[in-house]
Order: sequence, then C-alpha cells, then structure tokens
Amino acid sequence: MKRILIILVVNLLFSHFLFAQENSRITTFFNDTLKGKWILESNCLLEYQRCDSIGKGIEYIIFTSINSQDFVKVVTNGSWSFENGDSAKLYLPEKTIFGETWVMDDYIFYSYNKICVINENIDKLFLSTNSFIGKAKSYIRDKSYSGIHNVINEPVTIYPNPFVDNISLSYEIPNSIKEAAFKLYSVTGQLLKSIEIAERGQITKAFNLKELNSGIYIGVVTFNNKAIKAIRLFKE
Repeated sequence: MKRILIILVVNLLFSHFLFAQENSRITTFFNDTLKGKWILESNCLLEYQRCDSIGKGIEYIIFTSINSQDFVKVVTNGSWSFENGDSAKLYLPEKTIFGETWVMDDYIFYSYNKICVINENIDKLFLSTNSFIGKAKSYIRDKSYSGIHNVINEPVTIYPNPFVDNISLSYEIPNSIKEAAFKLYSVTGQLLKSIEIAERGQITKAFNLKELNSGIYIGVVTFNNKAIKAIRLFKE
C-alpha cells in the first residue's frame, strides 16, 4: 500500500511539473511576443482568396495580460469574437497547415474553431481561423504602445511580397540543422512544392514560382521537419 501511495505521489508531482513547464512556455510566448497593441494592415477571406484594406490603421487588437490558467485579456474594436467575452484561452503550439502555431479560442464560425496565431516577425502578426474557410487578418505592432517590444533576430526573411515570378529567402542555417526545406501550400492545405535547402550558413536563395496562378499561398520554412517560419505570400 505504501509503495502504491509513493507511485501516486510521484506521478502527481511529475504531472504538476509538466503542467508548470507548459504554463511557463505559454506565459513566455505571451510576454515576449504577443503582448501589446497591433494595428490592422489587411483583411482576407480565405475561402475566396480575397483581401482588402478596410479598417487599415484604425482597427486594432490589444493583448493586455495573461492569468495562471492561460486566459489572455483581449481588447479590440474589430470583429474577432472569443468564447470567454473579453478573454481567450491561449494554447501551446498545435499542428496546422502553417506548421506548429499558437492557437486561441474562437466562435465566429463553428464552436470547434480556433484562431491560429503566427508572428511573421517580431513586428508583424497574422491571425486566421484554422478552418481555412473563414477570415484572416494581418497586423503590425504599434511601437508607441508602452511596455512591450523585445528585439528578436529573425532567422529567415522571405521577399518580395507580393511577388510576380520569383521570391528570395535570406536565412542563416546552423551546421547542426540536418534537414532544411522551403514548402509552399495552397490556402486549403495542399502541398504544392517542397524544395530542399542544402546550404548552411548565411545565404540568400531565389526560387522561381512562375507556374503558380495569381492568388494567396502559404510559404513555410522548416528546420529538421519543424516549421520555423510561416508567411502568407501574394502572387500578382
């Protein structure tokens, strides 16, 4: 009996340790990346691959605080809705078409929807419903909003965007990375192209995407099969 109690206590402590680790990761992500005020750049309807700039510079979303249960306080003058009114549950990264992305509650279209949270870089934010038939919005950080800008060096930049025929990747890949690739998806999740990146170090590499039709695509850079950069790409 004593042995069983010891095992139960050890399991309980281990579970508590794992929960504390996850909670710490979520809090770190919120404080270092998400917290602050974001100003709208563009609205998109994923199903129709259509974007506009209605509300640009006026619509905003502010993430103000996070509690011990990982509920984030949200203030917005836009159309996002959350299951908990002015709060949204923030989750550890989940696998989506963008790779592993942070997610929040959403009930705009279906109760099981989530909002994918992707930072294209430290000053650009992309929120999208994970059903790929809903809406998506891109934001830029309001640097005048107090208390929140930490400088992070981006390992990968993808440009130009929008593009015509060619895009370029500028990146630094450590020698310790065994596999690196650039993958291109449609907004419905279909893998259209996967290109291995053999070089290591600081490199700029061009890709020809002339065969693509005009529209919106998702570019993902992976290191060791893990997405480290995801960005919407607009082909003119």
